[in-house]
Amino acid sequence: MIFLRKGSLLKGVFDLKEVIVDYGGVSLNRLCQQLEENQIHLNAYANQLLRHPQLSLSADKQRAACVIVPLKELGLPQGGSLTEIFAAAPSYGLTCCTLEMALHFRLSYRQLANSTGLKSQGKAPAAAITIASVPLEKTDDFPKGFYVRRIDGVDWLRGYTCDARHQFAPDDLFLFQRRDPLPERLN
Repeated sequence: MIFLRKGSLLKGVFDLKEVIVDYGGVSLNRLCQQLEENQIHLNAYANQLLRHPQLSLSADKQRAACVIVPLKELGLPQGGSLTEIFAAAPSYGLTCCTLEMALHFRLSYRQLANSTGLKSQGKAPAAAITIASVPLEKTDDFPKGFYVRRIDGVDWLRGYTCDARHQFAPDDLFLFQRRDPLPERLN
């Protein structure tokens, strides 16, 4: 389940969309079944990630406070590489999500803007949200993680590859987990 809150992560620092992601307590087979039942399409890279032996799932149900934020709001006005992005996040109270959280986020989050065309020409697609997560492998040809997107009215969970030099754009959206729990009431 996802709850949306609009507000400011650090009062006066930047505006973002806050979401609560409930995850855990569901087998991989059941998650894949739910993706299919909800007509969420997967690309080959997403399937590779789902088959990886290091993909871990939580036995217990959990809740995470997350934020969707453009990179320029993380002190990256020119964008950055995954290494730079992951290094910038902690100073804003953010940390990476798990791949499992990405699956639950995709199942619950339906507020994506529509975009067209599958090809993104070496950049993050328009209206996509990349899930900030630690890559399972360090090789350039293995998928680094997931992003969510709606293409021509069809919901997708897609894996992506990039090398260490790849620069994400300043307006690219990333989902991060908050290190600290949400306060009772957000302004």
